[in-house]
This record gives sequence, structure tokens and C-alpha cells, in this order.
Amino acid sequence: MISKEVWLLCIVLSTSFATTINVSKFPKDFMFGTATASYQVEGAWNEDGKGENIWDEVAHRVPSPIVDNSTGDVACDSYHKYKEDVAMLKHLGVAHYRFSLSWSRILPTGFNNKVNPLGIAYYKNLIKELRANNIEPLVTIFHWDTPQPLENLGGWTNELIVDRFLDYARVVFENFGDDVTYWLTFNEPRQTCNQGYGTKQKAPLVDSPGIGEYLCAHNLLKAHAKAWHLYDEQFRSSQKGKIELSLYYRLPLYLSWINSKHGWYARPLLLGDYPEAMKKTIAERSALQGFSQSRLPEFTQDEIEYLNGTVDYLGLNYYTTVMATNAADKRIDVVSWEADVEVNTYQKEEWPTSASSWLRVVPWGLRKTLNWIKNTYGDIPIIITENGISEDGTSLEDDTRIDYYQQHLSAVKDAMDDGYTFQHGWYVRPLTLGDYPEVMKKVIAERSAYQGFSQSRLPEFTQDEIEYLKGTLDYLGQNYYSAAMVLDAVDKRLDVVSYNADVEVDMYQKEEWPKSASSWLRVVPWGFRKVLNWIKHTYGDIPILITENGISDNGTSLEDNMRVDYYQQHLSAMLDAMDDGVNVFGFTAWSLMDNFEWLSGYT
Repeated sequence: MISKEVWLLCIVLSTSFATTINVSKFPKDFMFGTATASYQVEGAWNEDGKGENIWDEVAHRVPSPIVDNSTGDVACDSYHKYKEDVAMLKHLGVAHYRFSLSWSRILPTGFNNKVNPLGIAYYKNLIKELRANNIEPLVTIFHWDTPQPLENLGGWTNELIVDRFLDYARVVFENFGDDVTYWLTFNEPRQTCNQGYGTKQKAPLVDSPGIGEYLCAHNLLKAHAKAWHLYDEQFRSSQKGKIELSLYYRLPLYLSWINSKHGWYARPLLLGDYPEAMKKTIAERSALQGFSQSRLPEFTQDEIEYLNGTVDYLGLNYYTTVMATNAADKRIDVVSWEADVEVNTYQKEEWPTSASSWLRVVPWGLRKTLNWIKNTYGDIPIIITENGISEDGTSLEDDTRIDYYQQHLSAVKDAMDDGYTFQHGWYVRPLTLGDYPEVMKKVIAERSAYQGFSQSRLPEFTQDEIEYLKGTLDYLGQNYYSAAMVLDAVDKRLDVVSYNADVEVDMYQKEEWPKSASSWLRVVPWGFRKVLNWIKHTYGDIPILITENGISDNGTSLEDNMRVDYYQQHLSAMLDAMDDGVNVFGFTAWSLMDNFEWLSGYT
């Protein structure tokens, strides 16, 4: 029934963007759903024993760093209105609902010495209500809301948190595992690390570019691997579930930037270690910067083996795409991931815009992403965990959103029919291949050396860690919103120590791409297809779940035409990627609720 409805959507609804729509049907067992995050929708921030998390702390600061001074104290009040939420989901006809657990609601101090029974009861009731309405729960264990007591100890830059997350995961599996088939350990880990400990765009707003973000990622990957192995060894045989983490991805049309950004997380989980280029670059940059060792931590050989293959499927978030070029100025004086990548990114002006400045509509980027994943990591199953567009909200006619989803679903279908490493590989590569991408290691090492570090700012995995990390994904969760054009950075910013400088690319979005309510989000449905194909090309046939996809608007109207347009295009792009042969098995829209949008407040 779902596939027939989507097929009709793709051929009947009009589109305002010049994109070819895939009119073929999705498989009958394809999963469609929507997504939320605990802090963004639950409210009840200090009720029934819940502890404080980093977003509670940030939102209550005076002056507030939130654009409109809003908080998530009440948000959508889903804590009290979850039955109404489920009724709306049933009315939409979705097959699954992706939501996140609040670590602080379950373990108020972050430690397992105190388990909150009312928090456990809330999530059990939510899952029960979903099951009663034939909606499959897809549960994210961590979505950016670290318990404040753990953050006081350094949060994700302190290795102590690895075992604390393991304790938390055990409580979660023990209490909810019998009723949950699909797990995501982390949502968009790069945002947690790069924006939380590097660029100060997300809580906890820690200013440690080029160092804290790599420590965070290293610990987060090991935490994922431990949770995956725990589930695999003690719960999988009885609960029959699958586990992965969800990656946000903006297709950059420049290979080294793709390898650094995607491979940073994907490659360790699929192959056991960071991409070689990532290790080399960060080590070289660290040495140039005066560091005694690379700023990118290393995995031991045991960790590589432990990480390798710790995914059952891949969660993909896709919103937009960027163009990337090799940065002429390597900015060796800059210690950051952005400088380490050594590319410049941009989005083309002709790409349709959204209400978010960064989000332009590039549906073909989704297909390219899906194909890149397949070509890089093999035929891993993929769930598109986020995909969507922002708009100004002045109308109930949501044509833009329809257009967006039509194009992006078409791109996914194209990628499925067809049958990227610094950014994506940062997180995916260690979990699939055991280590960071080689280009990421290389660039950060070179920049670190130039900047005076005695070793690369990118931590290394030991051989044991590489083996431990490798393969710790059952599927890949992918978030997609937009795309950007990427150019090799003319200014390498070697004086800047940060992830953004390490990438060594310049990004931009084309003016012709449709805008959203978010400056970064332009409507680029073709980027969705490209992302999915890139994942397939890079990591093989790993199953992919689209964990986030959507568009922002200004909320001034109930006529949601822009959102309709966005989803129409992106669902079309996803269909195209699936036609390409990409193993996408589910799609989750973000978000069909007016949730608290982090530092941007309510959009």
C-alpha cells in the first residue's frame, strides 16, 4: 500500500524544479517513516526524574545562544502527548517512526548507578503504542544530548565516556530490545564532534577545533563498536535486531573531501580504520603545525579488528550537495578539521534554494551519494534516516516540500537501479574497514606537522582497535538535506587548527538552487542520488536507512507546498539511486513536526 501511494505521488504531483522524476515503484517492503529527536520534541525537561543534559544547560544560559531565546523545555510536549503523535503517524500511513532516547531521562546522572523507572516506562509506552498501530519503531540511542554530569568530565573528549555509553546501551537493550528491530547508536556523529567541540555550532559549544573534534570522533567510534559487539554477543540471538549509526552527508563533488568527511566515520566501522589519505594529511599537517604527533588519534590493531564490520546497515541523512575544489591555500596555520580537509566548497547559484541558506535542492546528489557508498563499501543495506527541506511556512500548500521529496525519492530509486571519503569516511570507514580514510590521515598529519605538533592531531587506531572497529555496522543510517559544490581550497589555512581547515576545500551552493528557511539548505535532490551511489561505490552493498531528509521553512503558513515539493524530488532521487542498485531499505522524513531546531530555535 505504501509503495503504491508513493508511486502515485511521483507521477501526479507537479514539481517546480527541473529534475527528471523516476516514476517506477518502490519495493513493497520498502520502509517509509518520519523522524524526531528527544530534546527537540519531548519537553518535560525536568519532570519525572529526568536529569540535565547539555542542551538543557545551553538553552538556559543567559544570554541565550539560541537565535530566538527559545528552549526545549516544552517543545512539542511529546512526553505527555505521545498518543496524539502516534495517531498522527497512523493518519500519515507511515511504516516506521524514528525517535531518540534521552540518556538523561533513562540514566539521570549519565551513570548506570541510578536507572529512572519513569523514563523507562515512557519509552516502553511509546513503543507499545507504535506497535499497537502497526508502526515499526526505529530507535536512536544518542541524538546529541549528552548528560551534563558526563560533559562536566570532558564529554566525548574523555575516553571515560566510552564505557559509560556501553553501560547505557546495555540498559537500553535490556529494557526495549524485545520490541525494537532497528537500532541507531548515534545520529550524525560529525555534528556531535565537529560542531560540538570544533565550530561551536552545537552544544556543548566547546572551542577545541582540530583536536577536540578528533578526540570526540575517536571515542564515539569506539563507543559504537562496544555497543555493537555487546548487542551482537548478548542480545542479537534472542532479539533479532540490527544496529548502526546515522551519518549526515552533503555530497561534495571532490573525492578527497568525500573521503575525509564520510570516511572519517564510515570507514572505521566498515573496514576498521580511518581512510589512509585522512590519516596521512592530518599527520603531515600536525607535524607542520608543531605537534609531536598527529592530531588524529590512532586505532590499535586490536581496535581495528574490533571496529571492522560493526554495522548491520547504513543510516544516511541527506539534504543537499556541495561542489568542492582542492584548496590552493592549505591554511597550515589553522588547526581544524575544515582546514585539514584542504578543499573549498560551494553550491551553485542555479540550484533551487530553501528557507535554510545551506540547503539547496540537489536531488541528483542523493543518487550520487548512494552510488558512492555502494562503490566504496559494497552492497551494504541503507536506510535514508533523514531527508527534507526548510521553507518559510507562510502557506499550507506544501508544494516545495512535495517537490523536494519527489525529486529525492526519485534519486534514491535511480541509485537503487544503478546497482565519497574524507567527510563520510571519517565515521563510516572505521566501522566498515577499521580505520580512517588514508587521505584524511595524510592531510591531518601533514597539517599537524606544519603547525608544530609533534604528531598528527588525528588520533590513530591501534591494529587491535582497527580489528575491533571493522564491520561494526549492521546497516548504514544516512541523513541528507542538501548539497554543495566543492573546490580545492586556494587558501589552505595552515595557520588554522580545525577540522574545517583540515579538509582544505572551499564549498559553495549555486544561486539557482532553490532556497529554504535555513541558509545552508538549498534543494539539491540529485545530490541525494549521488550520495547514495557514492556510498555503494565506496563501501559496497551495505544496507542503508535514510534517517533524516527534509527542508526548513519560516512557519508562517499551513500551505506546505515547498515541503511537498522537496520530498517529491528527494523521494524520486532516492528511487533513482535504488534503481542504480543501491541497497536502500527505508526512508525517514525530518521532520513533519515543528520541533526545536537547536541553536536556531523553532523553524
